[in-house]
Amino acid sequence: MNEQDIHSAWNSGANRLDRAAALQLKDELVRRLRRQRWRELAWLAWTCLLLTVLSALLVPWLVFHGRFDPRTDWVLVPLLGLPWGFAIHFVRQFRRRRAAAARAALSIQDALRAAEAENRAAAATLRRVALLQGLFALLLPVAIHQLHAAGKVSGRELGQMAFLFGGILAGGAAFVGLKYFREVRPEGARLAGLLESYR
Repeated sequence: MNEQDIHSAWNSGANRLDRAAALQLKDELVRRLRRQRWRELAWLAWTCLLLTVLSALLVPWLVFHGRFDPRTDWVLVPLLGLPWGFAIHFVRQFRRRRAAAARAALSIQDALRAAEAENRAAAATLRRVALLQGLFALLLPVAIHQLHAAGKVSGRELGQMAFLFGGILAGGAAFVGLKYFREVRPEGARLAGLLESYR
């Protein structure tokens, strides 16, 4: 059962669902909510793991091998600190919403409200990821220039890095935009319609 099926079932029979149909609708909403939360948990765990590995490899290499000069390499600090800051924020938001799935099992209206809250949280997360990508787009040219000025990358490597990281940012921005405008926002509108019809 997808979102359109839920909407059709909700509005069928002049919005008078029998008990079996109502229970099926509620169970489906609760299952979807739990799947979304498990996917978000997996994404958070993977993100934190990547940041941990990157930090464990990069920081000792920069600090203990004398390759980091705060006067010329300062941009590396926000490049590493910003993702950690956003990741910690996402984890805290996830923990605050942890009780939503349990409350969703109480009634159909609770399930709809919890699903709508999760949708709003997903939209907010994507907007913040887009913000992080925008900040990276501003900082990466500075970082690449600093590396080149310090003689740590050649002119050829400079172009390769710009192409590689530019492509990664462009691909990430396209993914976030498609997910936001083609999945999250339409789902939010459908959930809002379901809640309005319930009232």
